[in-house]
Order: sequence, then C-alpha cells, then structure tokens
Amino acid sequence: MKKQSRKYLLLFALWVCLIFVLTSIPKAGGISPFPHFDKVAHFSVYFVAGFLFSRYLREEGKNRESILIITIFVISLVGGIDEIHQRWISGRVCSIYDWIADMAGGAGGAFVVVASHRLRELFPSPKNE
Repeated sequence: MKKQSRKYLLLFALWVCLIFVLTSIPKAGGISPFPHFDKVAHFSVYFVAGFLFSRYLREEGKNRESILIITIFVISLVGGIDEIHQRWISGRVCSIYDWIADMAGGAGGAFVVVASHRLRELFPSPKNE
C-alpha cells in the first residue's frame, strides 16, 4: 500500500468512526432549518466518505469503473450498518430514505474523484520547464 493511499484510507476510517459516534448520540426532538434537512446532512456526510474512499482507491491505481462500483458498495454497506445500529439509539430511526441519501452522497463523492481525474487526463496542465 502506498503512503498516499494509506493517508486516504486512514481519513476514511476516522470519518466513518466520527459518523458512528455522532449517530450514537441520542437525538432530542428539534426543529429542522428546512424540510428534509436530515437527507441533506446524510448526503453531505457520506459524500465526504465516498470522496475519501474513492481517493484511496484512485491512489491504489484502480480504474474509474472499479472506483465507482467498489465505493458505492462500501458506502452502502457502511450506511446500512449505520442505519441499523440507530434502531437502538433513543430518538433515532432506521430509515431506508436515509440509507438512500447515504448511498447517493457516497456515489457523488466517488463521481467527483473520477470526473476530476478524467478532466486532468483530457486537459493536462502545462509543464514548467
């Protein structure tokens, strides 16, 4: 494993730990800033997770298709486990819609990694000579 890829894998692992710590805190009733705010939060948090895991795979030399498929699989697994574990946390619920938002966020993060790499291939920066 390359040093750069280890960094992204560690950041991903720490981010997932943070997700599980935050979703283990009992949720008190509150007012959302806007309707479906929780879905935006799920998307955003898992976007970062998808981005970090995709960067890990990119640094390991995986191709674009593999990055997308593996990342979506891993994020759906992590998101599903997180949703199930929330069944036992006061004030939290296990929701398929939250899980879908998790997967969409993870896929979005993976897409950004793949698209940015593809853009660098299409439009390489000029080399300083």
